[in-house]
Amino acid sequence: MIIVLFIVIAVVAAVFRVWSPWRPRPQGTPLRTLRMPFVARLSNQAFPLTLLSVAIAANELLGSLPFWVPVVPLVVLVLSVLVPARYTITTEGVAVGALTFRRWTEFSGLTVRRGRIRLKSIGGVRRLELWLPGRFHDADTVAEIRRLIRGAYQGRGTTVDSGDQATASSETGSSMAVV
Repeated sequence: MIIVLFIVIAVVAAVFRVWSPWRPRPQGTPLRTLRMPFVARLSNQAFPLTLLSVAIAANELLGSLPFWVPVVPLVVLVLSVLVPARYTITTEGVAVGALTFRRWTEFSGLTVRRGRIRLKSIGGVRRLELWLPGRFHDADTVAEIRRLIRGAYQGRGTTVDSGDQATASSETGSSMAVV
C-alpha cells in the first residue's frame, strides 16, 4: 500500500510542476521569456523521479504490485519532462515554469557558470538557477537580470534602465563575480 502512495505522490508532484491551476500570474511587466532547456526540466523533476525510483525498487523487492503498475507513472513523468516550460523575467521577479515566482529582492547577486545563471539568495531562501537555453553565455540576459537585482535594492523594482551595456560587453568569461 505504501508503494501505491509513493507512486501517487510522484505523479501528482510531476504533473503540478508542469501545470498548476492555481498558479499566480507573474507580477510585474514581462521583459523576457526564455525556453527552459531539457536538463533544467529534468532537474525540476528530481523529487518525483526519486520517489518513483524508490517505489519501483520497493515493488521489485516486495513484488506486491504487477510490474506494469509503476510503468504508467513513469510514462507520465517522462511526458511531464517533455512538456515545454519557460522562465518569465519581469520587472518584479522571475517565474520558473509552473513552479514558482521569486522576487528580485530575494537575491543578493548572481554568478554565471557553464550556461547557468545562479541567483544567490538572501537569508535562508533557496538559491535559484536559471539555465540558459541553447547558448553557453547570454550577456544581454545576464546584464538585464543584474540591473533588475540592483534596481530592486535601490527601490526601482518596476523600472528598467538600459545604460549598463559596458558591463554586459566586458563580462564574457565563463564565470562572473557577484553583483
